[in-house]
Amino acid sequence: MDEYSDDVFRRLFDNSLIGLYRTTPSGRILAANPALIRMLGFSSFAELSERNLESTGFVDGYPRALFKDRIESQGAISGLESAWKRRDGSTLNVRESAVAVRDRDDKVLYYEGAVEDITSWKETQQELRASEERFAAYMAHLPGLAFVKDLDGRFLFVNHRFCLRFGLTPEQCLGHRSRELNFLPESVLAAAEQADAEVVRTGKHLEVVDELPVPSGGQHWLTIRFPLKDENAKVSAVAAISVDITEHEKVENERLRVQKLESLALVAGGIAHDFNNQLTTIVASLDLARALSSASPEVTTILDRAARSAYAARDLTYQLLTFARGGAPVTGVRRIESLVKWAVEFTTHGTSVAARVEHRDAPIHVAVDEGQMRRVFQNIIMNAIQAMPRGGVIEITTRRADDGSAEVVIADHGAGIPADVLPQIFDPYFTTKSGSSGLGLAAAHSIVRQHGGTITVDSRPGEGSRFTVRLPASEHDEAPRKEAHAESLPRFCRVLLMDDEESIRRVANDILEHAGFETIAVRNGDEAVAQFAAARTEQRPFDVVLLDLTVPGGMGGVETIRQLRAIDPAVRAIVMSGYSDNAVLARPGAHGFAAVLRKPFRIAHLLDAVHECLSSPSAPMD
Repeated sequence: MDEYSDDVFRRLFDNSLIGLYRTTPSGRILAANPALIRMLGFSSFAELSERNLESTGFVDGYPRALFKDRIESQGAISGLESAWKRRDGSTLNVRESAVAVRDRDDKVLYYEGAVEDITSWKETQQELRASEERFAAYMAHLPGLAFVKDLDGRFLFVNHRFCLRFGLTPEQCLGHRSRELNFLPESVLAAAEQADAEVVRTGKHLEVVDELPVPSGGQHWLTIRFPLKDENAKVSAVAAISVDITEHEKVENERLRVQKLESLALVAGGIAHDFNNQLTTIVASLDLARALSSASPEVTTILDRAARSAYAARDLTYQLLTFARGGAPVTGVRRIESLVKWAVEFTTHGTSVAARVEHRDAPIHVAVDEGQMRRVFQNIIMNAIQAMPRGGVIEITTRRADDGSAEVVIADHGAGIPADVLPQIFDPYFTTKSGSSGLGLAAAHSIVRQHGGTITVDSRPGEGSRFTVRLPASEHDEAPRKEAHAESLPRFCRVLLMDDEESIRRVANDILEHAGFETIAVRNGDEAVAQFAAARTEQRPFDVVLLDLTVPGGMGGVETIRQLRAIDPAVRAIVMSGYSDNAVLARPGAHGFAAVLRKPFRIAHLLDAVHECLSSPSAPMD
């Protein structure tokens, strides 16, 4: 080598960023460039040359014997990844290439090699592998289904839940497409392929709700697909996570249904209250006309029929008031068997449908609003009758559920309810039957909910429907009924009547005066308090007070009774209301009332309420 070439070689050797070396086969270092000296953490070649690579230059496990065998047999080695030991004992990961230099007798004189520091790359690869392992572990232990597909749709990964859900093994899935495994319906399969393609095309995540068929009807799964990208930020695979949201959707649908009912309450409450006021005047006037009439028996019969029909119209308002929010039912302890018996007899009479009733754990007592709960069973049974237009048998069972609650199961053998209709059957005004208001099942649902119970339905097309009502059971027995008779009412009592409706004041005043009472009628609470105080001053106190619960723009019954009790703690009062589900009616004693009178009322109801009030001992509020 001439002087110029030797100088060029020296500059390349000294300035190379790659470590260069020359060592003997025994490991003695003959030469090392500055880059290698820095890599190994030494300050000079003299310091490095004191090390013997063979004995102290490599980390434990370095395949030095393999290196020597290959380089001496093949004359060179390229791209060997190895681990050298730095001066401080830390590891230097390198990619090494070397040749064996031989003499004329083909004996190896020394090795010349180059090493590239790949420590950072190695650490990155290790972190990547650890990340992949964490990803695989995360996907494997997800509470839902998880899978990864390549760009051709072949499975690269499936977790245990995925295999369990579809009855497959990882070996069956990996390397195959969904179509080859034949575990999904065509409609679901096509939608899944389209969703996968969308993720690959856009490089963005995608959320889709899939419906997977099961024997009970169907499960809804929220599937979130997202792209996996390579080092060049190109989509290399599609990963997905699927979570069963069937129960969540049921809860959400129930929440939306409750919202609808509460919205309906704002309108229904006001309409029903006003309607009940008008019905009160009509019903009571017809009753009074019949009582005072000396007309022929035919006219009396007509008046009686009109009164009964008008009174029956209250059921329409009760259907609306069922949706009122916040009110509690006016409850009493009743046997569930008697409620069902009444509903069966009332509803099936005159139809081509019979009922087979079985009481397995009788008697079962429940604290319910008797009228409301009768309507629940009446509405469900009517729905069953309509489902069997050609007749048939409704099977009804009462029993105690495993949790101790009262359970009533009403099953028909009709056409069943289609799956797309089933979630809507408890919605107000939803109906598939001509001539139906769509309030029956909605009212039943709302009543049961307000009683702290549940109502569910299980139905399959062609197999009929099965409604299950559960109510909290009561530990108390049914109280004996009190029979009130107008003939037993005391005479010459003074009654204070407060109602904002003039027509109600007039007809109630006429009924009470006809019964022999002296009555003063006022419009609102302020007038009632003034009359009550004046009567006490005149030593002509009222024996009973009837107070309307709600007075638009004025003081209603609750505030009025507070002020009356401040004047006379022993006051006996009746609360009247067209809002039949108001909480005050559920616990009148807690608000200072001795009796309840619901609008619309007939003569007997008004006089019975007065009798109950006069017969009840005055007591402090609960």
